[in-house]
This record gives sequence, C-alpha cells and structure tokens, in this order.
Amino acid sequence: MGKKGIKIEDLARELGLTARQLMERCRAEGLAVQNSITKLRADQERRVRSWFVRDAVDADRQASAPAESSPSVRDDNLGRCEPKSRSNLVDGG
Repeated sequence: MGKKGIKIEDLARELGLTARQLMERCRAEGLAVQNSITKLRADQERRVRSWFVRDAVDADRQASAPAESSPSVRDDNLGRCEPKSRSNLVDGG
C-alpha cells in the first residue's frame, strides 16, 4: 500500500496556487519538500493549510480596516487655463 497523504500539487490546486509557489512557501517555513508529488502527512497538511487561512484572515482585516485618509485638497481652478493676452505673448522690445 502506498504512502498516505496529499500531494503538494493537489493541495496547491485546492489553495489556488501553483505547486512551485506552495513548495517555496513550505521551504521558507522549514518544511522539507522534494518536488510537486511529495506527499504531506495529515499534520503537515494542517500546518500548511493554517498558513493560508491565517494569510486570508490578515488580508480580510487589512481590507476591512478604515483607510488612513489624507486631507482632501481641491483646487477649483484645476485644469483651467486662463488665456494670456496677446500683448503678453509678443515681445514688446
């Protein structure tokens, strides 16, 4: 009987990632993976899934947090040009 577990490539597909992205994250977090068909044990799978649940929660918090607004500056003359008189354009020399 083969080794039980989920393959990196299958888990990546479920999480909406490429296998390469998931392998890079696993390695960055200290989880040794050889290639995209490496199978993760149940405890490893839970650990990996928790990274992405936590990331999603953090992203939701940032999206729902009130944005820091800068003071609004409005110039009513913005985009309007006052035509210069002809005398200003011609050198009176």
